[in-house]
Amino acid sequence: MAFLDRFIKKDKQQTKPEQAQPNKSGQDFESRLEDLRDSMLTTGNQFAKANEERVFIICAGTDQVDWFYQMQGRIVAKDALNETGTGEYDVSEASIQQFRDRLLADWQKILELIKENQIEQPKGMQLVYDSRSNHVRSRFANQEIDLAAEVASWMQEEQQKLTAANEPVLNWKEAYRAKVRYYSNGQDVMGAYAIGEGVDTVLPVRHPRSAYEGKEITHWELALVPDTDNQDVIHTDYQKAIQALSEIAETQVVDDVMLVKGLTLEQIKQVADRCGSRS
Repeated sequence: MAFLDRFIKKDKQQTKPEQAQPNKSGQDFESRLEDLRDSMLTTGNQFAKANEERVFIICAGTDQVDWFYQMQGRIVAKDALNETGTGEYDVSEASIQQFRDRLLADWQKILELIKENQIEQPKGMQLVYDSRSNHVRSRFANQEIDLAAEVASWMQEEQQKLTAANEPVLNWKEAYRAKVRYYSNGQDVMGAYAIGEGVDTVLPVRHPRSAYEGKEITHWELALVPDTDNQDVIHTDYQKAIQALSEIAETQVVDDVMLVKGLTLEQIKQVADRCGSRS
């Protein structure tokens, strides 16, 4: 969907359409458009009791409108506000319809205002307000909008942005890719990986195989290798260690591998304690 920045945007210099004329009250096109936009944002704000970090409003055609929020660092549908733990909200069908009618009334006034000023009619609009920065963004669509599909896509896009922003910034190219080693006592086979103190390391999320040279691998371990004098190598159960690393260390998982940012000695000790390890 092509959305274009048009008419008004607080963070940029406003461009006044050539056809725009003041109305009887003396307001020009931009002022009237801004008032209507702010009225819509107020409606969205009131539905969430002003607890949102951001409110997202989308309009389609002449008679469709929907909205959702960012709360507690995640994207939330309007009917799921009670799952955020930020208070109690009236998300009944009657309440949602009441707020939808208010938003729709303002959207239709915007369309009428645009028509009065002989400006090309938009097919829809996106409106975003960030309560933390007091920043507003509005964009108009020049193509027909499938409202349900556009809302689902927009919510997913915004959630992906939040997830990416919260992910640790780690350098996969420079990280050491741990190599598996196998040990046998003649009967049993053990598979092992190692991670060293201070070394960014890539490990499989799960051990990659169940047999070696025709023999069953009965145990997998992860060796924690301190780089500090007088510290012994610590042997841990592999899957318990992977779980502990995900909770204690700075990590990033892609597909079936995990990148672990170089561990401190304290983190190594924490992982060892969590796993009930042996030296």
